[in-house]
Amino acid sequence: MNRAQGEAPAADRSRPPIAPAAVIEEGYQAWLWLDARVEGFAASARRHIGHRTLDAVLDALAATAEAAYLPRGERRVLELEAANRRLTIVRLLLRGARERRYLSVGQHEHAMRLLESWGRQLGGWLRAERRRTATPERAHSRRWPPRARCAATRGEHTLVPPEWWTRRAQSSATR
Repeated sequence: MNRAQGEAPAADRSRPPIAPAAVIEEGYQAWLWLDARVEGFAASARRHIGHRTLDAVLDALAATAEAAYLPRGERRVLELEAANRRLTIVRLLLRGARERRYLSVGQHEHAMRLLESWGRQLGGWLRAERRRTATPERAHSRRWPPRARCAATRGEHTLVPPEWWTRRAQSSATR
């Protein structure tokens, strides 16, 4: 099967699965670097924005580590989502630190690269966990409007909606 027929490129097939240890290591490296930068903040900024930033980074790191030890399922997804939300807060705090000139442009860019790498790995892990824990109803709820499936593989030449869509339409018509 070639790529035009729907086969994934060779690089996608050989990509290793998300390793929780790698995601935790990314977060750990980001925390170490940010901790060293916060020491250079002015004393008043260090007590306020510096501590808030470090607390948010540590919360994200803790949520990432917690997710690694949870069994696969909804609880792990919730913990990964919490870590992802905390990363967003860290990004906002670092943006404020840059605008207040507690961080140089270069330091801010480096911090954003660290957080981007961590966030990408965290997001990939989160997507993989969502796919593993998706129920048929939940899997279809993210796709709106639903795409019609080609029935050509069944010998028909028309597009037909999936079965669950027809059931939904029938049940809403009876209400």
